[in-house]
Amino acid sequence: MNFKALISLTLSSLLLFFNVSPAFAASFSDLQDDHWAYKEINNLTERGIIAGYPDETFKPENNVNRAEFTKMVIEILDKDDIQVNAENTFTDITPDFWAYEDILRSKQLGLVVGYPDNTFRPYRNITKSEATSIVSKTIKKDCDNHFDCADPCDSECASPCPLTQNEGCDYEKPCSYKSDCDSECISPCPLTRVQNKDCILSRFEDHEKIAKWAKKSFKNAIKNELYVNYPDRNNLTPNKDMTRAETAALLYKLRENPSVLTAEFQGPEIQQSIEEEKILSEANYPKKLKVEEYKRVIEHLPANAYSGNVNEVEIQGSKAVILAHNVVPVNFEGGFKAKKAAEGELVNLTFIKNLQTEEGTKLIPTGSKLVAQITELKNGRLFHRNGKVDLEITNLVLPSGEVYPLTATIENAELFDKKFGKCNYKRLGIVGGSITAFGSLLGLFIGAVADETGEGAALGSIIGVGTGLIIGLIAPGCSIKIPEDQKIYVKLERDLEIDVK
Repeated sequence: MNFKALISLTLSSLLLFFNVSPAFAASFSDLQDDHWAYKEINNLTERGIIAGYPDETFKPENNVNRAEFTKMVIEILDKDDIQVNAENTFTDITPDFWAYEDILRSKQLGLVVGYPDNTFRPYRNITKSEATSIVSKTIKKDCDNHFDCADPCDSECASPCPLTQNEGCDYEKPCSYKSDCDSECISPCPLTRVQNKDCILSRFEDHEKIAKWAKKSFKNAIKNELYVNYPDRNNLTPNKDMTRAETAALLYKLRENPSVLTAEFQGPEIQQSIEEEKILSEANYPKKLKVEEYKRVIEHLPANAYSGNVNEVEIQGSKAVILAHNVVPVNFEGGFKAKKAAEGELVNLTFIKNLQTEEGTKLIPTGSKLVAQITELKNGRLFHRNGKVDLEITNLVLPSGEVYPLTATIENAELFDKKFGKCNYKRLGIVGGSITAFGSLLGLFIGAVADETGEGAALGSIIGVGTGLIIGLIAPGCSIKIPEDQKIYVKLERDLEIDVK
């Protein structure tokens, strides 16, 4: 082999290496690893679906416009190479527009429509309703499954089977929603119950804000877990403009669940990933284990004084996600005394018994600790100004040594920021009473010396009461002191994903 051939081979090898080397996620200066969409943003960055700004920021709260979202959907579906056959009927985009072909591809696939005036308005921010509508069009419509609602007589796609074809069912409760009208009874309910087709939406507080045209899209998306409503899981905010972080989270969910896509929207890479997942699953898992491994179950934490109506935990295989806004009880390890602590010091909040769901899944074992740092500490000061303590909870540490980063706040904060109350009255009574008693004794002594015992005692009492009241009011306030058996209620500010045995 001559020298030129050797150089050529070497360069070709290097080129091949760099072409197949993985693209690692960018390090964005404004995106920390505790951001709620950190994983999703990095994943889409590695895939080249989304990118940062020249100043090395990501700006997760910036909005996404219609053109940007459309292009990203086409790329996440692996449809960016299909031939464009659709006619451009939009008056505000031309072939030199940067997203021109992807917008037409999206139109060709039936994902987007323009406005009545034949415009696309590419620079207009896309709302969550619009984004959900686009995503919903890519996923299968599963009409055989009833909705998991408070009202089991609910069906969007199928109608109840006639009584004469509902053999084998409980005739007092003959509601079966198999679209082929077979004899299987599914979610029976009284005949008098009125069907509520919107029940899948009604668990969200702002469901009435969903436009009529978007309701079907939201139902389909919610059934397939293809929606984003961080940080408030009780609201969908359908009319809110999508942020870059929300877009990354939504598209990540779409790509990570390829089996929900209709065949039309399964590009070559997606089809390959589905096939590989199927082969791997059939080769490595028995049927029963596969069901347990991939089935997603909702369980519930026991209620407490601060939990409100939030108590859901998502269980999937060996993973559990304690959803944001759940409140869990812990205790100070050894109690807490502000006078023996210092700012910057770490303290432990301990689980004195297993945290487990009402259904029996053990989530966090006894002896696990929430590690918190004292960020502010003030002891009692003159004039009954009480002490105050602020804690920043940063990690969950299991007895095994496993560490899970988290963000959480304390709900019964009144323990850490005392107001004028029982402690102050007690201190005022002790100080004032002591000075009053001393004044009375002093008055008796002076009266005895002057042979005016009664007048001396009266004068001493007056002086004692006045002095006691003044000194009692000037006395320092109470410092924070929390016994070991006092429950501390901690609210998770973001989802906590942990391994369960």
